[in-house]
Amino acid sequence: MPGTLHILRGLPGVGKTTRARRLRKRYGGVLAGRDHFRALYGTEGQPGDRVIEDQITQLQVHLITHALSVGDHVYVDDMNLRDRYVRRLLQIARQQGAEVAVYDLTDHSVELAIVQDANPDRTHSVGEDRIRDLHRRFIKGRGYPLPMPELPDEAPTADRYDGDPTRPWAVLVDVDGTVAQMHDRSPYDMTRVGEDSPKWAVIHVVESLAKAGYRIVFVSARNEVARPATEDWIDEHIELPEGFVLHMRADGDGRDDRVVKREIFDKEIRDRYFVRAVLDDRDKVVRMWRDLGLTCLQVAEGAF
Repeated sequence: MPGTLHILRGLPGVGKTTRARRLRKRYGGVLAGRDHFRALYGTEGQPGDRVIEDQITQLQVHLITHALSVGDHVYVDDMNLRDRYVRRLLQIARQQGAEVAVYDLTDHSVELAIVQDANPDRTHSVGEDRIRDLHRRFIKGRGYPLPMPELPDEAPTADRYDGDPTRPWAVLVDVDGTVAQMHDRSPYDMTRVGEDSPKWAVIHVVESLAKAGYRIVFVSARNEVARPATEDWIDEHIELPEGFVLHMRADGDGRDDRVVKREIFDKEIRDRYFVRAVLDDRDKVVRMWRDLGLTCLQVAEGAF
């Protein structure tokens, strides 16, 4: 029997959590709003730390997915005013074959929200200015009930990457020119890759992403013959306590980097991870990642 995803929408102070608790008392199930996870970190009502917020997103997705998969009721009592947040919830419900129920509290007046937000019995408050700003940006002039974003009926094309947030979250990282800088060796000389110097600015970004819970998947155009030296170099220069995955070009494969990396992506990555970003440097490879629908952060000039 499919579960039911209950989506509550509204400003702070309008009673979303109170309504969610009443629903849970009636139907059972779990509360999965972000503030319930923030309470575990001691940051309830104070979002802002990007690392913690990313971890909370992953926890929330996993809890919602699991609860729906076993036929449970799930109550998401966030504001749910941004279309992209609601669309992500609808996508999970679709993947799990779950029912969706929406409770739209956006008809509550701004003044009432401000008064209730200031109630001393509330565990946290966001303040009048924040509430008025949220109303202006997401509710004013949009009608009631607030329009729900739609998911496309057609399946995504085979080429474009849509991504499944229930899979392990990952970041793809190039090696040459991205985390490693060659000097007087040829890019085709696989015997001296261990001599490359580390690009610390990029490496620190990769380490931070790993600490935030992302799987680090290196996608390199180096040949397989350089695997031992490349793995040793990564172990020496990049702190990745949870390890990493390294995909490389087959020995004897002289095809364009774009073709090689696209093939690696389709065979080894597309259906295994939820890819959130790519770090690469070469212009034509960056364009390939972006054409797939991925966010690619270009870390250096790459017109070669």
